[in-house]
Amino acid sequence: MHLLPDPLITQVQNQHLESLVCNPNFLSNLSSIFPDTSPTRLKLLSDRLTKLLPFFKQQLALKQQFNLISEGSISELSNLLSHIPVLGTVSDWQKSELELLFDLVIVEDAHTLNHSELIAIAGITDKLVILGIEESNTPFSQLFNSLSPAYRLSLLENFRLHPEIATPIYEAIRDSYVHTPLQRIHDLPPDGKHRLVWQDIPTNPEGDRNQLEGSELLYFLQSLQIPSNIKVGILAFYESQVQWLKINCSVDWLERVYIGTAEEWTGKECQIMLISCVGYPDRVSPSAICIALTRASEALILFGNQQTWQESDSLLSRLFHQPQLHSNREVSLV
Repeated sequence: MHLLPDPLITQVQNQHLESLVCNPNFLSNLSSIFPDTSPTRLKLLSDRLTKLLPFFKQQLALKQQFNLISEGSISELSNLLSHIPVLGTVSDWQKSELELLFDLVIVEDAHTLNHSELIAIAGITDKLVILGIEESNTPFSQLFNSLSPAYRLSLLENFRLHPEIATPIYEAIRDSYVHTPLQRIHDLPPDGKHRLVWQDIPTNPEGDRNQLEGSELLYFLQSLQIPSNIKVGILAFYESQVQWLKINCSVDWLERVYIGTAEEWTGKECQIMLISCVGYPDRVSPSAICIALTRASEALILFGNQQTWQESDSLLSRLFHQPQLHSNREVSLV
């Protein structure tokens, strides 16, 4: 619980920072500031504020110093900061000729880093925060499992996926339980009945592109009758299939739908996702599958050879053990 943000501390920071630092009686008067808070809770708040007091003093000093800086100086600082690569990829940083040291570095998708990249980044910062997916035999996973529980945190709450698709998907791709709140009102699935569908297209794998599979997917897309404000996405695991889908997608839908690979879908989301499962299962990485299965909030429809994927060792094969998955051999018109 101590790892979670405390709204009372945030309120003190925003509204009473100067009083906290300058008034020695501030902590003894917490009950007058938070009259509806229990004594036990106030005691915990007082203890935490006492421990954080050196940080708050520094924060107040920085705030006061900033208020004394002239507009010209602020503009000059902004120009200087614009030349510092504080945001970029690992590749951008490695190509940079600037030798910089940072107080804090935050790395997203850290599970894609190799050992040398992770060690190099750790050498340029006092504090390092790495965010990623736990996968076996990656430096990120090895580091995560070796750290003390006080320095690692697993996110086990889902706010995107509808409960009807969240349960089977997270049971397939994760070993730990993921909680899904039920408060949000969700849209109906595209066919009015099923949110998680495998559209079986019994063709042999044809490398990185399959026109039959792509045609079935686009036919299904064309048949959708949904409001224009519903975001629809298409994901394929190979760039060649993505390009074929873009070329053959109707102009009307091309303006409404985003088509990309799993890497291009990282950080994005939609309400209805159509996935083209082209190619050989053993060539699709677990991280690409995790991204593909967790982009849609309302409905997920997968197109591919069910037997090929079901009999594979791919992470996606676990999905066929979930009773919520509806298998269909013919494209249903809405």
